[in-house]
Parts: sequence; C-alpha cells; structure tokens
Amino acid sequence: MTRGFLPAQAAGAKRPHRAADPSLGSGLPALVRTALRLAPLTACGAWLSGATVMVSDDDVRLDLGLLEQARAERADATAADGTEWDVVRARPGNSDDIDWSLRRARLGVAGTYDQDYRFNLTLDADLIDVGGYQETQDVGIYYAWLARDFSTGEAVQSLNAGLNDAFFNRADSASPYFLFPSERASAALMTVRGIGVGYHLTTPDADFGIDLRQSLDPDKPVENASNADGFFYSVRLEFSPLDGAKPAYQESYAGAAGEGILLTADYGVDDRDQSLPGYTIHRDGYGFEGLGHFDGLSVLLEARYLNLDQASNGGGAGPSSENHQRVLIVQAGYATQFGQMVFEECGRWSEINFDAPAGSPPPNYNGGTSNPQPDSDWGDSGKQYDLGLNLYLKGHANKLQLAYSRWTASSGQARAGIWRLQQQLFF
Repeated sequence: MTRGFLPAQAAGAKRPHRAADPSLGSGLPALVRTALRLAPLTACGAWLSGATVMVSDDDVRLDLGLLEQARAERADATAADGTEWDVVRARPGNSDDIDWSLRRARLGVAGTYDQDYRFNLTLDADLIDVGGYQETQDVGIYYAWLARDFSTGEAVQSLNAGLNDAFFNRADSASPYFLFPSERASAALMTVRGIGVGYHLTTPDADFGIDLRQSLDPDKPVENASNADGFFYSVRLEFSPLDGAKPAYQESYAGAAGEGILLTADYGVDDRDQSLPGYTIHRDGYGFEGLGHFDGLSVLLEARYLNLDQASNGGGAGPSSENHQRVLIVQAGYATQFGQMVFEECGRWSEINFDAPAGSPPPNYNGGTSNPQPDSDWGDSGKQYDLGLNLYLKGHANKLQLAYSRWTASSGQARAGIWRLQQQLFF
C-alpha cells in the first residue's frame, strides 16, 4: 500500500527496491521490566503490520496509514557544573525513574486520483506527554499535499504543492526506518517541513529534486515589521552507482536480502528569516551521505554543515554574528534471522559541533542552543555513542528497539547516559 508518511520519497514515481565507555548505568533493569510489559502489546499488534486498509473505484484510491512509536526512557545526566541535569526537560534536576511518551503518533490518508494525481493528508500528535502526564496531547496537520506525475519511459517527473518535507536533509523524514529509537543529530541542521512547491525527477538509478518553500520564520515580531521574509530553497541528488534499481532511502533494511549503495548531496538556503527582533537571519546548509545495504548489513555515513549569519537590521539589537555548525555520523547495523524474527545489533558514533560563540558557558544535554527542544535525541556540542538491539517481528511494520546513548560535552563536566525502549507499529 502507499506509505503515507514518506512524502519526500513519494514525490517521485514508485520504484522497485533491490531485494529489498563508560558504564551502562543503572537504568537497564527497570527498562527490561518495561520491555516485558510491552512485549504482549507488540505481539497483539502483529496483525496490524500486514494490514492494508484501502478504498478504490475507477478514479480514486485511498490508503490508510498509521505510525505509532511508544517510548520508555531512563536517563542519568550531569550539567556543565557537575550538578544533576534533567535531559527530558532540559533544565537542572533529576529525570524521572522512567519517562513515558508517545514519540510519534500519525494517522493519514494517501491516495491517487485519475492515476496521475497523488495526495496525502496526515494528522500527528507527536511527543505526547513527553514532559509529564497529559502535558501535551494536541493534534495537528503534519502533511497536506497534492502531486501531479508526468511519465516518460522509465523516468517520472512530478510537481507537488502544499505542506510537505523539502527534498533536503532527510535525517527526520524517514523515521519509520530509523536504525535507533532516536534520530540522527544531523536533523538539527535545518530539516524543513513547510508549505511551498517542489519538482522531482525519478529515474531507475537516481532522484533529483528542487524545492521552494516559505521561510523558516515562525512569527515575525513587530520590531521587524518593515522587513520582508525571503524563501527556503534547496536542491538534492540521490544516486546509485551500481547496476539495477536505486535502493530506498532508509537507515536499516532489517535484514532484507540484496545489496545497494546510495550516494547523496544537497544544498539549501533559508533567506531573510525575520523571526529574531532586530536581526535578519540567513542560513545555508549542505550535506553528503553514503548508504550501503549488503544483505544483513546496513551502513550510513554522513557529513552535514550549517552556516548561520545573524545580521543586525537596525532594530535596536546588538552586533551581528556568524555561526558554523557541523555534525559527522558513522552508523551500522547487522541483522540476523531467527525463525520468523530478525535481530539487529547496531552502533553509531556522532561528533556534534554547534559552534557556540567564544566565552559561552559549557554546553549541557539540550539539543544545542540553536536547537533546544524537550527530550532531545542528541546533546549539545560533544561526542555521542549509541549502541542498540532491534527485534523485527515483521520488518519495520512491527519492531521493538532498545538502545543506550552516551554523550559527553566538548567542554565542562556535562554528560548523559540514556536508555530508550521503543515499540513501533507502521503500516
């Protein structure tokens, strides 16, 4: 059925996939007990993993999609000054014995009209109760887009408009196929989901896309009322150097037979963001990735960069500044089949540099001063190591993931050790 939660990939034609340090802390026993509680839910949910809910007539086909990720987390962290630090709320204090949340909850309808038109409407309630009991349970629109396909031989060109992911920095958009419960730190460096238009070209061995979307300014303040926002625009190429069909973009292939290599490069600009009073912000970012699939082995290498120019626009603010951010990532997983189940051991190394100005206080585990968020999947500037074990009951449609992250700051005494247990249903 149509995968309604991967709009950037869905923007092109459907295509075949080639077969397809430190102590671990005290949180493991509690999470093992939690795993035992979740196991019956995983088993009961297995029927969903093969479900296809579809309505069709001569002109219209509708497919129902679901992505649900339930998470239990145990963290132990200290701040830059050596005191206790709450990684969920990004503030001084202790994390709870176990922090429960619904990391992602999305329900959508994707479909086709008259064969050449595709559309997607997805609702989301991500990060439910991440800060505590009934802290947030809001529902919003995640995707709402329409695309028109033009086929010529094996090539398909597509024009899309609406609320969608830009075909740029896909660290966040392929969340059902993550190797770990947590997403890569490169997602901090300008992942874009906004209203606009895009062009996509799909061939058997490559994808090429151009996007033009609204600026990343969420709410222009009155101090900048006389200054106009610009646009976000980007270009991206994905290419397979091997013979055969281009493999799908995903962090793990869950032990599927086959092999493939995918090389990517992209560049994006957010021009004239007026969201900060007295300043105009210009961002330009680029990245390179290499993904490899060799039967049970899944490998990803990534280097991503973001430059921020914060220029005073005469609104009474202080001096201008520049910031240069970088994230380097190496990760791999190896999957082995046991009967109907697949087990995958995985590891990841991340070097994170958010380039704080000279004289800034040492960093804490908070996603970075430019990217603070509740329950961040990555720390501020420093190094992060992740080890994990995945149990696939029916591929990515029904999987249980256990992972440990160890982050140490680039300066100061801040560090964090975090266990995450996450169950996913996806169809």
